[in-house]
Amino acid sequence: MALVAQGKAQPSNAFERTMERIRALGLEANLLELETQGYTVLKGVLSPTTIERAKDAIVRSTERFTGRSGIDIANEDGSKLKGMTYIPYLLYDDPVFEEVLMEEKPLALVTYLLGESCLLSSMGCHFRVPGGTPLMLHSDNGNGTPAPFASHSFVANVNYALTPYSKEAGCLAMVPGSHKLLRQPTLAENFRPARASKDTP
Repeated sequence: MALVAQGKAQPSNAFERTMERIRALGLEANLLELETQGYTVLKGVLSPTTIERAKDAIVRSTERFTGRSGIDIANEDGSKLKGMTYIPYLLYDDPVFEEVLMEEKPLALVTYLLGESCLLSSMGCHFRVPGGTPLMLHSDNGNGTPAPFASHSFVANVNYALTPYSKEAGCLAMVPGSHKLLRQPTLAENFRPARASKDTP
């Protein structure tokens, strides 16, 4: 990557700045996981207070978006909403979302993947309650681009688990190393993930 100044190409030290930030934040192991597994887990990024503020703001946004009142995250049984509801444009709804967006550790990893000039595409919530159908395995990196994808990232997602994740209660599923396939999952991998191979062409 080069920056152009006064008609001459000047070397960029963006990578050095990014790596310095990664080291200062102690994210080297997370960076290795990103490269080898395609994802990483950062624990304790948000304070308990920020988590509660974000949850409260999401409930308000969800009630406004769906027209349903009295949503209770802890006890939702699917009677008001079913399955997953995507709530878009959270950044405009409450100042807490700007704080979440600018958390330094996730932002440092996103900067590593996309560069210092990356743009925010969306900030929303997958509000999931009992019922509905699961979201199929997919890669956001392609976003309409035919395979094979480029080996570098087009998109980086940061997912905050504001409530406990479990197989029984619903969770975000990842397939370690699948980013190296440079393609979308096949139907076999979606409907029979236990039998599908990562090496399926």
